[in-house]
Amino acid sequence: MTYGTLYSQYYDLRSSHFSKNIAPLIREFYEQTLIGKHERSIIDLACGNGHLAHHFLDNQYRVLGIDQSEEMLELAKQRTSKYINEKSATFLYGDAEGFNIEQEEVGLVVSTYNAINHLKNLEGCFISCYKALKDKGYFIFDMNTRKGYLSLWNSQQIEDNEERLIFSRAVYDPMGSG
Repeated sequence: MTYGTLYSQYYDLRSSHFSKNIAPLIREFYEQTLIGKHERSIIDLACGNGHLAHHFLDNQYRVLGIDQSEEMLELAKQRTSKYINEKSATFLYGDAEGFNIEQEEVGLVVSTYNAINHLKNLEGCFISCYKALKDKGYFIFDMNTRKGYLSLWNSQQIEDNEERLIFSRAVYDPMGSG
């Protein structure tokens, strides 16, 4: 699933909290692992608007962000321009279902906010992550289960204030119509 300009802006405004909150927890976990004590390169897969990447960059990591939304990548690049100029951040247009990096292996691949729920080819994603990881590296991801979809994704939300009116409706079809 790719996001256009308006949705990317909406996502940046309303859905970035998860990445901002989970990034320190992932980094703290990773830094306690054997590989995390010395390996400072990661891949942020389906990096979106770059909030998770920014956290790792602020903590002296090298980050390769991959996303298939040009608009989300543009937000990530704007957010991390300082690090791009310093050559510690790179953002690439690519597909999480089958990516191939032309650099040394990393110790951590991260994909958050249920991004892999959008993939049709999980096997391709896992194979690509495996190839990108150093021995004993980690692929940390989250995803919604059927129970999560039923409880979280059958809702309506309205935000109405002086700046904007946003109505969103999420529907989960347990019969899987697409």
